[in-house]
Amino acid sequence: MTGLAAELARQSEWVGAQGRTIMLRVAARTLADSTARGRLRAALGAHFGEPVHLQVTIGETGAGTAYAVAEAERQARQAAAEAAVRADPFVQALLRDFGGTLIPGSIVPLSPSPQAGA
Repeated sequence: MTGLAAELARQSEWVGAQGRTIMLRVAARTLADSTARGRLRAALGAHFGEPVHLQVTIGETGAGTAYAVAEAERQARQAAAEAAVRADPFVQALLRDFGGTLIPGSIVPLSPSPQAGA
């Protein structure tokens, strides 16, 4: 999926399912009211192998959205990268010998490899 349908999927939080009805919650009314609902419903129907109904409510979402999970993982990778650089003996020597400083936010973690989740 791409566009608004993908964004609706990323920003939605699973509420539950009842029969063939999938219930999601999203914080942004524009996503809930968009035509992307139909495309997401079609994608979910293809995934489950049968037509599904999609019920999207508007409300506060938490850490259960795909976006929130990805953001938490990004922040963890960032913190690990910064800690690894600070702990590196070569970097420590450079900082000590040349009076250097690490600039917050200047360290960029490597992107996870596609096989990392497999």
